[in-house]
Amino acid sequence: MDLRWLSAVAALAAAAPPAGAQQAKELGIQAIGTLSDPALAVGGVYAGWRPARRARLSASLGLGGSGGEVAWRGELLGHFLLAPTRREGSAVYLAGGVAAVGGRTDQGYLVVAAGIESRPGAVSGWFVEAGMTPAQALEAATTNGAELLGISCDPMFSLRVFADQDGLGFPLLSDFWPHGEVASAYGAFDGEHGCPTRSTFVVDLDGVVRWSVHNPMGEARSVEDYLRELGALKAG
Repeated sequence: MDLRWLSAVAALAAAAPPAGAQQAKELGIQAIGTLSDPALAVGGVYAGWRPARRARLSASLGLGGSGGEVAWRGELLGHFLLAPTRREGSAVYLAGGVAAVGGRTDQGYLVVAAGIESRPGAVSGWFVEAGMTPAQALEAATTNGAELLGISCDPMFSLRVFADQDGLGFPLLSDFWPHGEVASAYGAFDGEHGCPTRSTFVVDLDGVVRWSVHNPMGEARSVEDYLRELGALKAG
C-alpha cells in the first residue's frame, strides 16, 4: 500500500471539564480516508485524554474498506494544542505518532499531522486533520527542486519489497554489486557488517557534497534538519 497523504474528519463529543481544568477526556466518532493505492476509508471511534493544558493523547480505531476488501486502521497520536482554552471559533494543533492498517495490506508506519479543531476549550466540537509519514515529508521537499534517493547494499528485489511495505514513493538504489562500492566512495561503508552506515548526504547539481550527517544504527533521522539544509541550499 503506497500510503501518501492521510486525511481525517471527525465529529467529536468531548466529556471534558471546563477549559482550565486538567485531565480532560474526549470521546467521539471519526471518519478517515487515505490517498493510497489502493485507497482506504474507515469509520470508527476516537478517544482523547489531556494530561496537560497543551498536550493531548488520542487513540482511534476504525473499520471500513480498501481495494474492495474489508480493512481496519488504528492510530495513536500525541497532540500539541496551540490554543487549548479557546471556546469559540477554531484553532490549530500539531500531532505525531503511529498508525497501523490491516486487510488487503498489513502495515504500520509513523505519522506527522496538523489539524484544525473547533472550540478546543469547550465540551464539544469537530476537527479536520491531514498528515503524512516522515519519509513522505522529506519526499515533499522534492517539489522544491531536490530529488530524494535511498541506497543500500541489499539486492534489488529486497528493496522492492521494502518500498512496497513502507509505502515509499522515492527511488531505492541497490549497491549490492560490486558490494558497497558507492557507499565506500562516500566513506559510508561498514566493512565489519557489510552494509552502509546510517548516513545522509545533500549533493548539489555539480555533484558537490554540501552537507552530511551520520546517525547511529537505531537512531531516528531528523526530517527537520534535512528540510532546513535543503532550504539553505536553495536560498544560497
